[in-house]
Amino acid sequence: MGEKMTDLSYVDYVKRRAQSNPCINGLTQYLERQAACASNIVKVDYPNALFTSSLDPIRVEVQDLPELVHAVPSATTRFLLIEDINPQLIAFLGKALDIDPIFFADYVNTCFENIEVAAPPPSLAILPSLLSQHGYLHLHYQQVLSLGDAKAFEDVAYALKTHTNITRNIRRLAPLSGIQLALVRASCALLMREINDARV
Repeated sequence: MGEKMTDLSYVDYVKRRAQSNPCINGLTQYLERQAACASNIVKVDYPNALFTSSLDPIRVEVQDLPELVHAVPSATTRFLLIEDINPQLIAFLGKALDIDPIFFADYVNTCFENIEVAAPPPSLAILPSLLSQHGYLHLHYQQVLSLGDAKAFEDVAYALKTHTNITRNIRRLAPLSGIQLALVRASCALLMREINDARV
């Protein structure tokens, strides 16, 4: 990861890294915001020697996250699924798991406006061959949603934003049989860390 966090908070570490790598400036700005809403967290423990499909996801609270990250049972892969991650969770997980800020920057930076004057997001600023060596994956995709009765949207703008911690673009489409459709940008990010003989 280059420079180490040592005694810096994750937010300060990201600010320091942004001085030499402007493509993570969006993450710096995001970490200074308050959460717009609560994140949903689910854990699934998958014992490495157990072959079963009956593993139950368990909803967990934010205050339980430190124990879930640091106390993973031996020979277990723990999946933490976090929906709509907020700045405080990024700061905690980044520090606890020593996560390169570029991982979060590529997930958080969703604005492609003013690309001629602003630093582009990591997905555009860093060569794909270099990104592929970092050991994580981002899946950016678009999803078609039904918003319901088209009459309710007659006077609504075509360009909208989600009301989430990380705002995503919504593009209202032409109605189809009286139903208002929309195209929503979304992203899924995957990262694996080894802790002794376990993984998170």
